[in-house]
Amino acid sequence: MISKIIEFYKRTYGEEYEPKKLDSRVKLQKLVFYYSECGIYFGNDYGYEWNQYGPYSEQLADEMSSMDDIVQIYNISKDECDVIEKLNDFIMKRIHRTYNSRFLMECIVSMQYLNFFNFGLGKKGLLELVQNKKPHLNDVVLNDEVYNFLFEL
Repeated sequence: MISKIIEFYKRTYGEEYEPKKLDSRVKLQKLVFYYSECGIYFGNDYGYEWNQYGPYSEQLADEMSSMDDIVQIYNISKDECDVIEKLNDFIMKRIHRTYNSRFLMECIVSMQYLNFFNFGLGKKGLLELVQNKKPHLNDVVLNDEVYNFLFEL
């Protein structure tokens, strides 16, 4: 389902996936984690572990590094499109502030991941945990907006 992942990437970030660029690879990892947590299936149950950029799947990285040119177009369902638009809207309204799209997605999925493994911390505890694990994600206002986007809708 690489073509599905690539189509989600284009629609979410409004740009082409460039596998040779670190930013693209990191953003793709975060995108698949985020949408998987939203219930969207990409043909594999990628196992994630914590790394310096947040949740990371070696299996996904291997699949993407072995991809050939994408010739197939994936048709996105209405429900999938709605989820994409919600995330795209959130990102596009905030990327010209403190975080670029890579750091914003890193904040979003790090918060999702850490909340899953540390459920019950509450808002203040989770925001502090993200800040401790990710000192470069230090925009308190934007981190609060991310929390609200994820958990208070």
